[in-house]
Order: sequence, then C-alpha cells, then structure tokens
Amino acid sequence: IKLLYYTISLISFVLSFFIDSIILLLASLQVVLMIVCFLHELGHIIGCKIIKKKIVKIRVFSISLELGKMKILPNFNFGGTCTFIKDNRSSKLVYLLGPISSFFTLIFVLFLFLIFQLKILLLLLIVNTITLIITIMPYKYSDVYNFYTEVNHG
Repeated sequence: IKLLYYTISLISFVLSFFIDSIILLLASLQVVLMIVCFLHELGHIIGCKIIKKKIVKIRVFSISLELGKMKILPNFNFGGTCTFIKDNRSSKLVYLLGPISSFFTLIFVLFLFLIFQLKILLLLLIVNTITLIITIMPYKYSDVYNFYTEVNHG
C-alpha cells in the first residue's frame, strides 16, 4: 500500500509540475512522443545508410513514408518502425543505432534541462527515458532482441 501511495504521490507531483491544463499536457505529450519516436527511428535510418541497406518504409505514429510516398494513416498508431530489405549483410548496427540514438538524445536533453529547466524539456526527458528502457528490454521483436537474434543466429 505504501508503494501505491508513493506512486500516486509521484504522479500527482509530476502532473502538477508540468501544466495546469490536462488538454495542454496531452497535446504536449503527443508532440514529445512523436519527436522522441522520430529521433529513435532516425538512428535506425542512419544505420541503414551506413551499411547501405535499402529502406522500404519509415513510420512514426500515423505518418508513414513508403518508397518516396508519404501517407497519413487513418488510424492512430503508437510508436514507429524503420523497415528495410534484409540481405546477407549484417543488420546489427541498424538494430543498435535506435537505442543508441535514444541514449544520446537523453544525454543532450538532460544537458539542456539542467541549463534551462523548462517543463517541456522535463517531459521530453521522461518520455525519452521510458522509450530507451522499453527499446533495450529483450522482449520479442525489440531492437535488442533483434540484435541478439542476429548475433546468435548470424
């Protein structure tokens, strides 16, 4: 019960710290989620460019770029993907550069937050930290899972 109390206290502190209006908080959160997701996927894109893999599709939330065509998907999609053509070359770098990009974004945003102490930077810091933790967990089809699968099975 103490854990529940501390969790609720932390959530209410964070919510009161951010913004007075819940609508503004949700709008800010949506923008921050899209930025964090884009920067993470940008890491995968850079990995594809470095090892010269052909990118088929990039999706961040409901915005999708497919072979030069941009689509706005009619449904709400959370997260992002960077789909590339798999060949006999290793994809380990592609899988690792998403979380690495998230890590460097975290360090950069932390630096900015320590200087400017803006609420939006704190929100960006929290969302990016959560994204980094989720993408480095070895659950099926996560970046780290795909990396380990390729290391172990070539």
